[in-house]
Amino acid sequence: MTGILQVTAASGRGGVVPSFTAWNVIGGVATGTISKGILNFYATGKVDSAGTGPNDTSTPGSPAWWAPIQGGNMLGLYIRATLTAGPVPNLGSAMSTWVSMDSGVVNWGLQGPTSGFATSTVTIEIARDAAGTNIIFFSTGNQISYTHV
Repeated sequence: MTGILQVTAASGRGGVVPSFTAWNVIGGVATGTISKGILNFYATGKVDSAGTGPNDTSTPGSPAWWAPIQGGNMLGLYIRATLTAGPVPNLGSAMSTWVSMDSGVVNWGLQGPTSGFATSTVTIEIARDAAGTNIIFFSTGNQISYTHV
């Protein structure tokens, strides 16, 4: 699910994707190997994921939160992920903290030991200010998982 509170760009080009589909990232490997799934949001507007290995079974969501994807970073934007269910992601940026997107990419991931399965569900928000008072994008129901098969 996605909501749009404001659709004008920091860059003045393009706009927020109005029907963003949430991601289901699953990093899967054989038992005995560390597994991880990672969700990446880019300041260019792109979204993608990374998993550990050959048994990744991710269901990609929308490939962009901004369209068209920009040639360079849209500076001055901040992003945060808020945990809504499951364990706290243990890779990438801190949860529930506004993080500058000026570095180009911000991510969150979940890494597990050599066996088992876990899923974190997060809400992603993007704002024009570090306090998060001017939110331009949000998406609920994004899942980040690891599994062993």
